Amino acid sequence: MRGGAIGRQSGVRIKALEALQGFEQDPEVLQTLVGALQNDDNSGARVEAIHLLFNALRAEASSGRVDPKILAVLRDRLRNDPITTFDCKARPHFGIERRQMMAFRAFLI
Repeated sequence: MRGGAIGRQSGVRIKALEALQGFEQDPEVLQTLVGALQNDDNSGARVEAIHLLFNALRAEASSGRVDPKILAVLRDRLRNDPITTFDCKARPHFGIERRQMMAFRAFLI
């Protein structure tokens, strides 16, 4: 995501993030997803990173542990990304209703 890639070829970055699906528990993949969420200027890439991090959190929660770094990054995005971007783009991607998103938002914040 660094070195001039931000702002260009967002479609390629989104497809690269999609290719990581299923590998969300790998520490290097998690680091890549967190980096994309923190640094990518394209909301579509950030939404894809959120989707994959959400999958990782769901898997971690079922095992009784949740990575505090992932929660911190998600909290930061919820506070700093416009609510319309997060709600309008992320909700349909996750397939969840607005009331569920607001409950998730309340949990994180």
